[in-house]
Amino acid sequence: MSQSLHARWLLPFAAVAAVSLCAPSHADAASEDTQLDRLNSAGHTLKWNWNPPGRQERYGHAETLVQAPLATVRTQVLDFSHYKDLSGGKFKQSRMVGKDGGNTDVYFQVPVMKGLLSIWYVSRFTPMQVPAPGSEMVEGRFVRGNIKDMHIQLKMRQIDERFTVMSCDLYVEPNLPAPQSAVDEELRDACKDAVEAVRDKSQGFKGDVPFVTPPASNPPAARAGQ
Repeated sequence: MSQSLHARWLLPFAAVAAVSLCAPSHADAASEDTQLDRLNSAGHTLKWNWNPPGRQERYGHAETLVQAPLATVRTQVLDFSHYKDLSGGKFKQSRMVGKDGGNTDVYFQVPVMKGLLSIWYVSRFTPMQVPAPGSEMVEGRFVRGNIKDMHIQLKMRQIDERFTVMSCDLYVEPNLPAPQSAVDEELRDACKDAVEAVRDKSQGFKGDVPFVTPPASNPPAARAGQ
């Protein structure tokens, strides 16, 4: 399968990746946050490939800084009925096809080879997880389709009441053989598309905004005679 073909069908998987939000326990913790420092230093969304802890599969990864509170980002991540809006126009179809308790099944169809073929799959999203206070994650796993496997995690991490870090980890195993370098590129690009789409929808505008620690409020002046 050509790199261009993989580019056409792998990118949309990012829109269903899991998002994680983590919050430092106090205001000073933001300056000790290596992920925040990394994003602030870069000034833009970061992406790469890696093997997450405990996993042998190679994932795409992307992370970005969102100028919006955790609750606002969460609303976008849990809006399964509008996941098509997060794909950059690459999904031909995206719709909820099942709801069982806290689980949500979402169907996706992606045209490839100029529409001659279609990739389709159903992902099951489990209830949102809270690994730690201020940290949230949504996870989707492969149910059926004409690929072998996929797994996505969307993670959200609260910095303060103004900012959230969002990240995506995505794994896709196609049915047809392809160079790992081509798959790597499309997975990390798909994750980048997903986190930036959620970022822009959460902010209400496009682009990166650097995190700036708010100035400390001055204590009220002591009353005369005290």
